[in-house]
Amino acid sequence: MKKRSFYLFLVTTLLLMAGCATTSYYQTKKEKGYIELGQLQHNYGFIFTSVPFSDKFILENKTQRLIFKDRFDYVLINGKPYYLKQEVIYRDGHLFIPSSLLNYLRKAGKEKTQGIGVIPIEIKTVVIDPGHGGRDPGAISPWGLREKEVNLSIAKYLYHALKNRGIKVYLTRYSDYFVSLRQRVLFARKKNADLFISIHANSCPSKRVRGLTVYYLADRFTDKQARILATAENMCQRKGISFSSDIKRIIGELINTENKRETAEIADIVLQQAKRFGIRTRGKIGAPFYVLKYNLCPAILVETGYLTNRGEERMLRSKLYRQQIANVLAAAILQLREFYSGRKLVRNEK
Repeated sequence: MKKRSFYLFLVTTLLLMAGCATTSYYQTKKEKGYIELGQLQHNYGFIFTSVPFSDKFILENKTQRLIFKDRFDYVLINGKPYYLKQEVIYRDGHLFIPSSLLNYLRKAGKEKTQGIGVIPIEIKTVVIDPGHGGRDPGAISPWGLREKEVNLSIAKYLYHALKNRGIKVYLTRYSDYFVSLRQRVLFARKKNADLFISIHANSCPSKRVRGLTVYYLADRFTDKQARILATAENMCQRKGISFSSDIKRIIGELINTENKRETAEIADIVLQQAKRFGIRTRGKIGAPFYVLKYNLCPAILVETGYLTNRGEERMLRSKLYRQQIANVLAAAILQLREFYSGRKLVRNEK
């Protein structure tokens, strides 16, 4: 009996010690600039989700989506990285978050009361990327029309359509000169773009194929033709932007995860508007094009039509049709801006 009592006393003591150790560790973390998960949930209405079989954690409320990674000193807030100064730590079922995050959340709250959008994805700045240019003509139709000319023309129409609606907008090239894929991506980062839209014209061995196609970010190709297109486009960019460090690699992974979801939704909106304007479409395709993969902001690539289809090539020669394509893209972007600004989304269905 005494022996049994001794073991019971020993187990109880060990459990108490373990509890004290956890409490002590937790208290130490609070003293060193960490906050409780429960504090964030209570103060900002966050819902907490742990990703199964992963060291990633998600906090969401009506306006923000935060993704944390264990032992990592960045948080992804609505798809954009924010430096926390200290590592996020998950231990014994407790998530310790650096209190520096509160500075961002307080600032976001003040901006919201002033009527300023607090969601980074809000469409304020758009970078339009006319594909190819200069020594790179892109696809050339059997009748002599060069893709680079079509891309630039549509991009300029879109530029003016958005600028007239109060959106800050930039072109990666304003005339016929060469810009590398890496330069296009870096330009969008420099301008702190909220959306990147790359404009191209397609080609195909079959002259019957026609229609507007939207490419969104995906790890693997969901279409054989997309594999051919991206392989050719990425071939000269193998040196590209280096993600050699662990920090850049992990940020890239987190950003890509968010952008995949968002760009697929953006692609649907573009296709919806194209159908409303009477433009023939071929749907959306997932592909890891360079300008989609390495942009920090959501990015899509639009193939406006096929230069190898005689009927579509004739339309793409027309200024009126180019303006119509630009109007489709402008309508989609304006619909996105309305959606992300928190106003009621009006769906236009025929």
